[in-house]
Amino acid sequence: MNQVSKARIKAKRQHAKQSSTAWLIHHKVPFTSFNEGNHLMIPFNTLMIHYYPSTGLFIYNGKRDRGIRNLLWLLGIKHDHH
Repeated sequence: MNQVSKARIKAKRQHAKQSSTAWLIHHKVPFTSFNEGNHLMIPFNTLMIHYYPSTGLFIYNGKRDRGIRNLLWLLGIKHDHH
């Protein structure tokens, strides 16, 4: 992989991290941030959801899924466009 491709991937992940975190804040989802915002922990019922906003991966109750919209759906938050 060349330097340009690596730079594009890094920029894309940075944008995803910022926009996904903004969605959580917009919807007033409580979370604790670790590793400069690369790992977020979100309380959900008696579980803790591990969310990685730069890739969209979230893990809960031993299950893995991806995407901020899927995460919001899991949390019972209706998706809107902001």
